[in-house]
Amino acid sequence: MVAIEAISGSTSRPLGKGEQLWLRLSEASSSNAIFIVSLGGEVDPHRLDRALLNATKAFPILRAHVELGHGVPTLVFSGRCLVPLSVEARIADNHWKTIAEEETTRGIHPSEPLLWRARLLQGSDRSDFVLTFNHALTDGASLQLLVDAILRCYAADRDVLERMPPPRCYEDHLDGPSLSRAFARALPGVLLNLFKKKTAVAAAPLNPNIKPGAKPGTRFVFLDIDRRRSELLLKAAKAQRQSLHGILGAMLLLASRDAMSVRGPTTLAMSSAINVRPKLKGDFSKEVAYYASGFESRFTLAPDTTIRTLASQVNQDAKAKFTAENIALGIITKGLILKFKKRGQDLMAASARYSKTSLHFTNIGRMMVQPQYGDLEVLRIRPVPSVHFMNKPIVCLESNFFNGMLQLTFSYSAPLTDPAYVARLAGRYEELLNNVLDSGEPQHSTAEQQKEKDNVTAELQP
Repeated sequence: MVAIEAISGSTSRPLGKGEQLWLRLSEASSSNAIFIVSLGGEVDPHRLDRALLNATKAFPILRAHVELGHGVPTLVFSGRCLVPLSVEARIADNHWKTIAEEETTRGIHPSEPLLWRARLLQGSDRSDFVLTFNHALTDGASLQLLVDAILRCYAADRDVLERMPPPRCYEDHLDGPSLSRAFARALPGVLLNLFKKKTAVAAAPLNPNIKPGAKPGTRFVFLDIDRRRSELLLKAAKAQRQSLHGILGAMLLLASRDAMSVRGPTTLAMSSAINVRPKLKGDFSKEVAYYASGFESRFTLAPDTTIRTLASQVNQDAKAKFTAENIALGIITKGLILKFKKRGQDLMAASARYSKTSLHFTNIGRMMVQPQYGDLEVLRIRPVPSVHFMNKPIVCLESNFFNGMLQLTFSYSAPLTDPAYVARLAGRYEELLNNVLDSGEPQHSTAEQQKEKDNVTAELQP
């Protein structure tokens, strides 16, 4: 760990509702957001340390800590830079998988002096660089910006970054109506939904072999799609005027239904995370902080439901809910939850009791990281979240494109989620994907042509 003297005076701001929610959860359980970057070439740890130091100077979020107090928690941006980098030997090709499980379990408590850490698994010709954050501070797009900045500094072996001001709270910059007006507009729909007859929602299977005293954690199933098949998927989606968000989300729903081996119509609840930057006033593209929200949707699958029809439903649902009004309503809802659930344990218990979600989908899209930085080749980037804080059986799918390849990560809460169900789900997902590729099209979607800017891009909200 390297320290330098103050580079500027300290500043602070209150945490937003979403940041507070994640922070409170992290008091009771690990709620980390993690990027694992596999690098080809020899990595100099001292040079990486300098690159991290330069990034810490540039991005105030890397110098931030939380002052809890008795009121609204405050995010304090210190002028003192610390680099929490640890270096260890890379002992096997799959060492990073062990580290992924370890990092999701090692929570970062809000009282710690820094809310992030870095690890280097150093090998002779291949290494793995691991960035771990308390999710209250960051999202998937922010982590991509950080990885790119760190590797650019490493390649140049000097500071090449613009010094950024402290990141703003997005809740104050929504490009839409005020929170009160957004709530008034959404209230009729909320009331209608409250009195609407509820359909039973299928739950993810509970692990029948939970051992007494088993510690909670997050486990993973990884699925990488090669360049040829990834290109075929992109061409199929484009030819049939369908978004990847719709196709990938539809396959997750169908694979889950099939893995449950249920008969007849089945209703599933799936939550999705979204990058809110496109809905903000001003340019937030370079800011590193928490700029994410989410929504829950319910889909009823008939026995003969196809990817074509379901993908259209998923896509249209995402477009309808990705609005400034719905984001504002989410902020108000988070505020009410925080008012009545003041402890992290209370939040976890409420989630397990009231949430019907058994699936979560995060579509990061194309990674904003280059495949080459000087002598270093970026071989793979793997975002992995902590999901066991949800305190219920759940499977989360994260999808991204890097260097022409589709990468899929199925995360699930252990020991609560039945691992046999997860294995069946991942296997069925690959079968559905192969069916789409073999047919050359996502089953003739009738959705209208989507412009790229209208595609819903989701961020890591585990």
